[in-house]
Formats: sequence, C-alpha cells, structure tokens
Amino acid sequence: STTTRRTGRSDFAGAMSGLLSLIRRCPARHAMFTSNATRAWTRTMAGPNTKHYDVSDGPMAQLLRIVRDGEGMTVSQLYERATSDGVGLHSRRHMKGLLNWMKKIGRVRTEPARNAQGKIVRGKNHSFHLTEVGETHIAKIDEAAGR
Repeated sequence: STTTRRTGRSDFAGAMSGLLSLIRRCPARHAMFTSNATRAWTRTMAGPNTKHYDVSDGPMAQLLRIVRDGEGMTVSQLYERATSDGVGLHSRRHMKGLLNWMKKIGRVRTEPARNAQGKIVRGKNHSFHLTEVGETHIAKIDEAAGR
C-alpha cells in the first residue's frame, strides 16, 4: 500500500519525481535519449573533411582562418569579414561566444588598443591575434582537409 505525505503524493510518485530530477541533472542525458542513427547522421552531415578533427569546415575553424589572415581585427571587422565570407554564424553574439571560447582554450588572444606612444587607450576595441597553439591547430586542420 502506498502512503501519502503532507504534499499528497504517494511514495511511488515521490520516488519517480526524484528519479526524473536525477535524469534531468545527468550530464550525459542527451546520450540516453538520442538514437544511434541520429548520432551517425550528425557525424556524416558535419562535412567531407571531418576525418581527423571534426571541425575543418565549422565556424570556429573558419574564424581562426580569418583571425590568422587579418591579424589585429576588432569584433566588428571580424563579423563583417565572416558574414561576407559565408562563415556559418547565427549572429554577432554567436561569433563573440566562439571567440571567447577560443580565448579560453588558448587559441586566440586579445590586445587592447594603443595610441602612438604605446599607452593603452580606454574605451576602444580590443584586437584579436592568433596564439602559437591556434596556429598549430589551424595548420593541422588545413593539413587534414588537404588545403
């Protein structure tokens, strides 16, 4: 027999509620509810050059190439170039999130704007530069893609 608590729920309902909250918090929950066919489709739709790095034609790799080619570009310049080159960005916010992630993992660094005397100018945009890690990573991606 099930007993009800003050909330009016039965023991079974309380146990199920606890189980569901655990499933919601599980970091691999998407894997439990995603079929193998969906995962295979995602892998194959990523592009033809995904053999080694899985990101050779993605927006992050294309942004790295733009930063490499146009050293010292600001966010607005990068966004202009990315939209004209057809990088798969949804918005400027999406691009800034990708740049922030690349900065966090050490592929891109920022430098503040400086005046003629070399002093930092406050209120001006920072420029993005490729790090050594970023240069080696994009070289590996380009090599794997045959560029």
